[in-house]
Amino acid sequence: MRLETIANYRKRLIDEQKLSEGHSSILIVVGEDSTTDLEAQIRGSRHAWDIRLISVGALLRLLDVKEELEDPAIVNKIHEVLIPREFTKLDEIVELLFTTAADLRPEVEAEDESAIVDHTESEESSDVASFAASSLRKIEARIGSTLIKQTRSSYASADGKTVVICKASRSYDERSYRFWFGFYVFQLEMIQTASRGFAAFQCGAQDNLLLIPVEEFSQWTAQMNTTKVKSRVYWHVHISEDFKLIRKAGAKTMDLRPFLIS
Repeated sequence: MRLETIANYRKRLIDEQKLSEGHSSILIVVGEDSTTDLEAQIRGSRHAWDIRLISVGALLRLLDVKEELEDPAIVNKIHEVLIPREFTKLDEIVELLFTTAADLRPEVEAEDESAIVDHTESEESSDVASFAASSLRKIEARIGSTLIKQTRSSYASADGKTVVICKASRSYDERSYRFWFGFYVFQLEMIQTASRGFAAFQCGAQDNLLLIPVEEFSQWTAQMNTTKVKSRVYWHVHISEDFKLIRKAGAKTMDLRPFLIS
């Protein structure tokens, strides 16, 4: 492999003004782990500050991690690791490791504001609902677009113009509301910045599926209760058995039946 040839591809794109020199670099993806010679070749070349190397296996592991993360800000930090940088000071890498580990083992949003449940404990409980593949297929049929998993609860079309945040809840028979969801502020921002954004709520059974456009959902959040966990804020989305959105005391309930996907 000639590094000069690869570097010339980038230079040509820069000359054609298809890339910016200050905002582009080269990532070489290899199919084997034994890359000692290539690494030495990169270090000894004048392109050492423009080229980074990663194996297919490591890149796929990064993709797996990315799909299990919740916060897109951490995903962006992982993207930055693939960009050539000088890492004499390792603080940023250490911070990335800690924030990634925390996001992969998050505190589950509490059903009320009196307690926060540890995720590792609750994973062993049937109380934690998961968004079903069949629910996702119903959403795709309704919006006319195939969705690709982006983070733990976000899905997007291939062109990124459509984004859906998917949430699932078990049935809470002992409460005034039947279904409960935590919806983060950054999740609302994700669907607000998309050309088409939706909040999807799977209420107990897979047949009880709500798909709410962000234009509607964002108008209701001002009268929802909130909780802050560390630096993250989420709204409490309380839905009754007859699909009414229950908000703060004194706030009008919202009829969600028009948003049901049959």
